[in-house]
Amino acid sequence: MQKERFLIVALLTFVFSFPGCTGEEGGVPPMGHTVSSEAVSASFEARFPGVESVDWSRKRTPDLNDKENYYVADFNWNEQRLRAWFTEGGDWRFTLHDLDFDTLNDTIRKAFAVSAYTDWKLTCSHLLERSGMGSLYALCTWKNGTHLDVYYSEQGDLVKVVDRSGDEEEYPIRIPEHVSILTNGIFHDAQIIDIWEGYWGLNIALLQDGGYHLVLLDAQDRLLGVSHNIPEEEAPQPVRKAFKDYMARNGKDCHVDSCQRFYFKGESTYLYNFVSEQGHRRMALIEASGRLRCIMEYK
Repeated sequence: MQKERFLIVALLTFVFSFPGCTGEEGGVPPMGHTVSSEAVSASFEARFPGVESVDWSRKRTPDLNDKENYYVADFNWNEQRLRAWFTEGGDWRFTLHDLDFDTLNDTIRKAFAVSAYTDWKLTCSHLLERSGMGSLYALCTWKNGTHLDVYYSEQGDLVKVVDRSGDEEEYPIRIPEHVSILTNGIFHDAQIIDIWEGYWGLNIALLQDGGYHLVLLDAQDRLLGVSHNIPEEEAPQPVRKAFKDYMARNGKDCHVDSCQRFYFKGESTYLYNFVSEQGHRRMALIEASGRLRCIMEYK
């Protein structure tokens, strides 16, 4: 009996002293407890004064080049639910705000009202603030079992649409040095608002002097092209006819997502992004002459 009690005590001692369960440095801080880093606590209190209750956790991003083990705070502040990410050294990197759709500015709400997703069910709205980047807004939509997040700039430009059926979360973004050098060389004093992996390579969304631009790189991070959104009626008549003819044959259940003028390898072309009722998204690349170059499926 004595031997059995000794074994039980030894086992419990091992379990509760296991590094992954302690909440100490290298483990996961218990939810609702103070973080062990004074630098993180000081940075948090300076940025979000007056918060009474915080749930802390530790997270990493999917970026394999980002070695940071972030402190992540979930809390209420100024009648909003927020999630904020801090480095181990206490530097703020990212805040996700839960917002009511009615609190978004008129430009974003009007852009969504005339988008291809206006008849999709709106489930939530977010403001994304990242260190060194401009603000980005995400509207979460649902239809026929598909969850799509529709992203807008602060001035109502459609930036991207992401399939969130896998329930991926938002996280901090590191701006690679070569991306900063490239974009600063093309667009002086531009502000990057998002970076993501696209069809060809990196997509870099930025604002300059009130104008929205999308810079596309290839798989070797070489400049592939630059595009910006335009009203569909500004596309040349041959381009509009080519797209209309294609839709009549193959896209009767589709809605236009956006139309872009795309300077592709020095050549002026046009991109139509469109989505089906089932949430399948495709892209049509059309030359100014009206020649349909290709149709591409989004990943």
